[in-house]
Amino acid sequence: MAQILEYIASAIKNINHNRFRSLLTMLGIIIGIASVITVITLGDGMAGYVKGELNALAGNYATLRLDESKTSETLTLDDMRALEEEIPELYGTSVTMYGSGTVSARRATVDAQVTGCTQYYIYEYGNRIINGRYLSERDVDDGAAVCVLLESDAKQLFGTTDVVGMTLDLSMYGITRELTIVGVREDFGGMVSMMLSVALEDYLAMPEVPYTFLIDQYYYSDTDFTSIDLFAAQEDLPEAGKKAVALMEIRHGLRGEQALSIASMQDSMGQIDEVMNNITLFMSLVAAISRLVGGIGVMNIMLVSVTERTREIGIRKSIGARTSSVMVQFLAESAILSALGGILGILLGIGLASVLCRALGFTTVVRPTVVIGATLFSAGVGIFFGLYPARKAAKMRPIDALRL
Repeated sequence: MAQILEYIASAIKNINHNRFRSLLTMLGIIIGIASVITVITLGDGMAGYVKGELNALAGNYATLRLDESKTSETLTLDDMRALEEEIPELYGTSVTMYGSGTVSARRATVDAQVTGCTQYYIYEYGNRIINGRYLSERDVDDGAAVCVLLESDAKQLFGTTDVVGMTLDLSMYGITRELTIVGVREDFGGMVSMMLSVALEDYLAMPEVPYTFLIDQYYYSDTDFTSIDLFAAQEDLPEAGKKAVALMEIRHGLRGEQALSIASMQDSMGQIDEVMNNITLFMSLVAAISRLVGGIGVMNIMLVSVTERTREIGIRKSIGARTSSVMVQFLAESAILSALGGILGILLGIGLASVLCRALGFTTVVRPTVVIGATLFSAGVGIFFGLYPARKAAKMRPIDALRL
């Protein structure tokens, strides 16, 4: 043990004697380790951000669809009631009807995409009601002339979000009807808002109304649905979807026809996770290359050190130093250089990752396994690249070393 401490003390003394050169050697290691930690932490933060946005986009719904190429059957309002009664996991169901037209209020007239739905459509996305209420069961039963606006729509049409009780005119297919606003829903956030802004050149309002209002006032059909939205907690959606398919196959005599399917954003989450993990892995491999470059720097500096200390090696071996002792001494020096560079790299990486994650709005989570792995990798690279110079020094014949 005392001998090992002596080797370490000797290595530290030599590193201290060549401070500037040692610092330049460690710089490659510091940058390599810092880049690995920063890249992995940023990758984890980006993955968490994307998953959160996709969870908000996915909401708590899945869509039961009929394949019209495999059956002439259609889904009905009775099917919706049967799903709600027979599947306890469901909050409820909704058909979704769309229409294009304009909405007019005291401040503006804008293009609109109208969504006809039930009271359960509130679960479609994660944006909550900020003023008033959502559509009610009575609104749907009565086909009431009411609507819910996004907060940006309220500001565009009225200049304020305090619009509950106010009216606007909806014009579609040559028919104009007056709607009373019963609620304001917060805007889509993050990724959804970005995608909408990219897709739309002009402003588009998106009011939500009872689907029965569209049937009563705009002559939409109430008998030829090919899809029904199912609303449940995200963790319950897979089981609820299986039950819904089985129930509809029995009701419509479609068992074995593969004519019904369930689609949800949750189906894509596994693939998205895999893509994000692959991106992080690729970025980590790129960062690891810079770490290997740092290791080559260690080997280069240790070769220089061996050349400079040739006479010292010869004297030590001539007075009885063993080959293994000389080798361990030089390995200790390269390991210490790598370890010091690794520690500084870890501190720099954590600090840089925290600053960048905060700036980008990501959650900063530094995985302990990454820090431990980076430390072990740093020491391993130092020993690996220090092995050749150490062996070269250890194998020197005393007489040859003393001649130089």
